Amino acid sequence: MEFSEATKILILLSNDFDENSLPVTPAKLRNIIALLNEKDISLTELTSQNHKLLLEIESKIGLDKDQITHQLSYGMRLALKIDEWKNLGIWCISTLDIEQFPLKLLSKARQKINPLLFGSGELSILSKPSVGIVGSRDINENTLQYVHKAVEKFTDNGISIMSGGAKGVDLAAMNHALELGHCVIGVLPSELNKALRDMETIRYISEGQLLLLSPEMPESHWTIGRAMARNKYIYILSDGVLVGQISKPSGGTWTGIQECSKNSWNKVYVKSQNLDLNLQEQLLQLSNVDLDKNLSVEELLEIKDIEIEHLFIKEVSIYLNKSVAATKSYITKNNLSCLDYPIDKKPKKIKDDIGESKQSELF
Repeated sequence: MEFSEATKILILLSNDFDENSLPVTPAKLRNIIALLNEKDISLTELTSQNHKLLLEIESKIGLDKDQITHQLSYGMRLALKIDEWKNLGIWCISTLDIEQFPLKLLSKARQKINPLLFGSGELSILSKPSVGIVGSRDINENTLQYVHKAVEKFTDNGISIMSGGAKGVDLAAMNHALELGHCVIGVLPSELNKALRDMETIRYISEGQLLLLSPEMPESHWTIGRAMARNKYIYILSDGVLVGQISKPSGGTWTGIQECSKNSWNKVYVKSQNLDLNLQEQLLQLSNVDLDKNLSVEELLEIKDIEIEHLFIKEVSIYLNKSVAATKSYITKNNLSCLDYPIDKKPKKIKDDIGESKQSELF
């Protein structure tokens, strides 16, 4: 997968090349992208010689033009870095690579994600149904067996496993799925380059079983903040999340559940066996959170529509596989709207015949 010119510029702006680097934050990158999109200007026009554009970014976003030109001066260093990444099998896409970047991320959390997404493996694995399996780092034998049974249940039904690569529940789920010969998506908070020096990991990737993703630079070091930020990708990209173990209303697992519930990213199911009753009550008070006994494999396999009102018209056309003109016609005809093609919405009729179907227990 080739690095697009726009993506290279985003990497230049945000990379910490040496002790003199002045990396631009993801929030500022998003602001630059939004400003240029509003003016219908390509990011490739952002050069050290384009003083007018640099001054406008400085004025509208508050980003010093000297900081931008300094970061853009690392072109040769970036070329060497890209060669290094390619040798490890690392690719990078950005929110400007609309034919490749996961539209789920853009439709649900455009303003909360890093515009850059690094990875290794076949991106097409993301198109398959998947379930996120997350949980505590310290697990007992009972939880290990539970996670293994869950993985077998899902993979037997053609559902890929997605997790965060942390020890405990995450690795137990990922390793078991890989051993069974099924597809796995690992979303890493850091050190993607280090992960790709493991021979087993390389083998699974080369055989098309494993896709690794990371919103951070491949050389980045682990931090609590990066680990917490990584969680949203699992909750958004999967078709549902199973929490294999949680023991207290604090820490990374709890924060991830809360963030997902608050933003309505996905449905979360929590292992009910041996779950503390007080913790169970707190979990069930959150929206879109339920216990694993109510989890339906059929629900995970349902095709879930992208929320096109949070996409731009060009992104919607990619999603619908239509030309921009045909997409505008489709949006108008169906009384829909997107970010740069709004129309007045008519009231929708409320259906009152929605039936409720009983769901069987997961195990």
